[in-house]
Amino acid sequence: MLSCWSEKRMASQKSRIAMNSFYKHFFWLWIGGLLVSCHKKADEDYPPLYEEAVDPDEGAVFAKIVSSFRVMQESHVPLQRAFHSKVHGCAAGEFQILADRPDVTKQGIFKDTKNYHTVLRFSNGARSEYADKNVEVRGLGIKVFGVPGEKLLVTQSNATTQDFVMNNVSAPVTSDPKEFFEFIVAVSQGKWAFLEFLATHWSIAGRIVKFASRKVESLVTERYWSGVAFKLGDKAMKYSVQSCGVPFKGVPNREDPNFLGNDLRSYAAEHGMCWTLGVQLQVDPEKTPIEDATVEWTESLSPTIPVARIVIPRQDLGDPSVMAACKDLTYTPWHAIEEHRPLGRLNRVRRPAYALAHKTLRHGEVPVEPTDFSAKLLDP
Repeated sequence: MLSCWSEKRMASQKSRIAMNSFYKHFFWLWIGGLLVSCHKKADEDYPPLYEEAVDPDEGAVFAKIVSSFRVMQESHVPLQRAFHSKVHGCAAGEFQILADRPDVTKQGIFKDTKNYHTVLRFSNGARSEYADKNVEVRGLGIKVFGVPGEKLLVTQSNATTQDFVMNNVSAPVTSDPKEFFEFIVAVSQGKWAFLEFLATHWSIAGRIVKFASRKVESLVTERYWSGVAFKLGDKAMKYSVQSCGVPFKGVPNREDPNFLGNDLRSYAAEHGMCWTLGVQLQVDPEKTPIEDATVEWTESLSPTIPVARIVIPRQDLGDPSVMAACKDLTYTPWHAIEEHRPLGRLNRVRRPAYALAHKTLRHGEVPVEPTDFSAKLLDP
């Protein structure tokens, strides 16, 4: 008995030592990240306002990255999404274009003052379904129905949907697709491989520590950002949503592995939900760049302009058939009209990456965009 207790105590001490070493390394990585973030890249070449800078070799680089992503996705049994595997639920309502929006924003879907049907999907960002207290990004996908115009995806050019894809971080932690892929590989190989990666990517370490330092209380009251740029007619924008509903007043039970999803369903049934969607315009090629998405477009440089309100009436999100249909939805920033074309290298790699991931999940079948979703949730 005493021997067993001693072995457990030694194992516990070793675990504490390992974790202390882990956090000690992470602390110095964070300091390094802060120092690096204070220095501007001297060799950065900024294209003119509203324009992209496309590397002539990036197509070949993207192909290698996408192929590797496919191998990673297919290695998971059972087959599931490459990211955002844990879906908390979908909510249906109206996407209302605000009448008092400025003329400069009256482009694309924001051109006319009208209402659209919409469905929102909430998810955790990881490729595996961890407990909600796990540190990871939270995703929000908004699919708007009845949007006229040819869509950018050739296989779905006649679809009537426009997607807005966001996370609860204002800017990505990596600046280019190759760096992002290396980051994902390091994460998948465990904490020491992850630390080794951060040791040579201090700026990423600083961004991760900043993100990991805050706790998510509720999916309903989080703010979500596009992080990357899009066209707004002949200009460039980033977009985000903020809650305009009833403030969250509960105390989350973080021991519940599904506390975020449970809160979402409870909140939707009791209050309904409301968000305001706003856009930030690119104002300077260097201070609000398109290609380096890690540079946040600050409110002081480009204030958020409200252009739409998303109104979700009270509804039951817990029906199993609704959840199954929710999980089957696909979201991609390339479900879009030309006036909202995705911009920048991270967006450009998302086009083949998302398309292949969706086809892989459906064993080679191209997903079919729905024409509406409201009836699944709002019909009596």
